[in-house]
Amino acid sequence: MNLEELLSECTFERVTPTLLEQCEPFACGHDDLDEFFRSDYKLYADKLLGKTYAFRLIDNPSKIVSIFTLSNDAIRIKQLVAEDKEQIEYVTENGEKNLRRFPGVLIGRLGTNQTLSRKGYGTAVMDFIKAWFRSNEN
Repeated sequence: MNLEELLSECTFERVTPTLLEQCEPFACGHDDLDEFFRSDYKLYADKLLGKTYAFRLIDNPSKIVSIFTLSNDAIRIKQLVAEDKEQIEYVTENGEKNLRRFPGVLIGRLGTNQTLSRKGYGTAVMDFIKAWFRSNEN
């Protein structure tokens, strides 16, 4: 499974209570993650702590392939190793002022449907997230 295959087999949507009602119960095999994606994701969204997204099969929209929550984050530049620090400082130079933190995205939680585990979906979802946030359109 690669990113291109994921996008050809699945739809990408923001998770809502309506979407979850239309789907089979999601289970990735980790009770705390399953519980989060069943109900706690909504609290995160309501408190603006993170947004949850899902990939569903086009041929079987009731099946969630993978689900994940993203939050805003930042990397503290001073805590990086010298080589990485120099690279980020070069990118973030702004006249006389350098950023102390580099903006980032935190993948707070990610789960793949346990019936589809070990088929490369998780890796493809990670590739999607990386491409999504590197895109100039985002």
